[in-house]
Amino acid sequence: LILHSEQQSAQQVASFAQPWGQWRSIADREGLVLLYPEAVNGEWNDCQAAPENSTVNDVGFLEEVITDVAGRVPLDDRRIYAVGASNGGRMSYRLAVQRSA
Repeated sequence: LILHSEQQSAQQVASFAQPWGQWRSIADREGLVLLYPEAVNGEWNDCQAAPENSTVNDVGFLEEVITDVAGRVPLDDRRIYAVGASNGGRMSYRLAVQRSA
């Protein structure tokens, strides 16, 4: 999962050459699946979210994204990673903490 920051969209991050574009060449070489989910109103609910996003269940959303993709392509549930910058980075930490519990 490559999570965009508050000032970006999933489409913008997917189109960047650097640094996120490097993931495409790694994915091609290693046979990885890259996912670029889009946050509600452009901001992840990373526990520091604006009040209008405070009730959004982004952890549940990202788990559903993973489940949906796993139903279409083989995924190793033990090797799912999230990365992001700023708001997306904080969301990746939140996902790791909550999903590992």
